[in-house]
Amino acid sequence: HYDAARANEVCEFVEKLPHVKGIWATRGERLKLQPWQVFILCTVFGWLNSADLRRYRTAYVEVPRKNGKSSLSAAVALYCLLMDGETGAEVCAAGTSRDSSRIIWRTAYEMLQASPELVEAAGLHLMANAIVQPSTNSTFKALSAEERTIEGKNIHAAFIDELHAHASRAVWDSLENATGARQQSLTWAISTAGFNQTGICYEVRGYLQKILDKVTPDETFFGVIHCADPDDDWQSPTTWAKANPNLNISVFEADLERLAAKAARTPSAQNTFLTKRLDLWVTTDTALFSMAGWAA
Repeated sequence: HYDAARANEVCEFVEKLPHVKGIWATRGERLKLQPWQVFILCTVFGWLNSADLRRYRTAYVEVPRKNGKSSLSAAVALYCLLMDGETGAEVCAAGTSRDSSRIIWRTAYEMLQASPELVEAAGLHLMANAIVQPSTNSTFKALSAEERTIEGKNIHAAFIDELHAHASRAVWDSLENATGARQQSLTWAISTAGFNQTGICYEVRGYLQKILDKVTPDETFFGVIHCADPDDDWQSPTTWAKANPNLNISVFEADLERLAAKAARTPSAQNTFLTKRLDLWVTTDTALFSMAGWAA
C-alpha cells in the first residue's frame, strides 16, 4: 500500500538541504526536486509492504551526467541515517576507489556543514571519515572498493555511485549480503551508461529491464532508466531532452550542442557523448573511425 505521508516526508527533508556545488551554492539555495526526482523518492519510500515496511529494497537509477545524481544520493543517504528510526543504522557509500566512495559521502558532509541547525538538532558529530549520531549509535561512512571491508557489517543503507565503473561484482554482492539482516534496508545505485556489457552494472540494468517488461516479477526492486533509444538522432535537441530529465536546470542545451559538434568532428569523442550525455551503452570507449563516414 502507498503511504503519502512517508513519501512527502522524504521530499520535504531533501528540500531542506542546501546546494553545495555550483551557482546554486553560491546563491545559498536549497535543493529543489524536479518531477522525475519526486517520482523516484515517492515510489521508493512511499510504497510499503504488509508489515508497513518499505517495499523496495533495491533502487537503480540510470541517468546521464550532470543530472544531479550525487546530490540526490547524498540527500537520500542523510534521510536514511536520520529519519528511518533505525538504531545502530550503518549507512555507507561505496565506489571503485576510496576517492570515488567519498563523492556521495563528502557531498552529504558538506550539506551538513552548511546546515548547523540540523547538525545541532540531530546531535551529529562530523568527523574526518564519518558522520556519527551518538544518540542512536548510527554512522555514515565511505567504504573502499575492497569487499573485505564490507564483510561482517550490518548495513541499513548502501549507496553506490557510477556502478558502471565497477570492474567486478564483488562490491555489489557484498553489499547485498551485508543488508540482509535489516528489515527495510536499501541498496541504492545510481549510474550513467558505460562500455562494459559483461559487468555488474549491465547485469543489474538487464534485470531491471526484465522487471519493467513484466518478464521477471520482483516487488522489491525499483528502477528507472533515462536514455535515448539506439535509433534516435543523437545530434537532435529532441533526443537530448529525451535522455536528460534535468535539461536546462543542471544540464544545458548549449553545452550539449557544443559537445555534440565536437563528437561529430572527432570519432573518439562520439562514444563518450553517447554514453555520458545520452546514456547509451556502447561496446568500446574509443571509436576507431567515423561510422557515419564509413556508411557514406
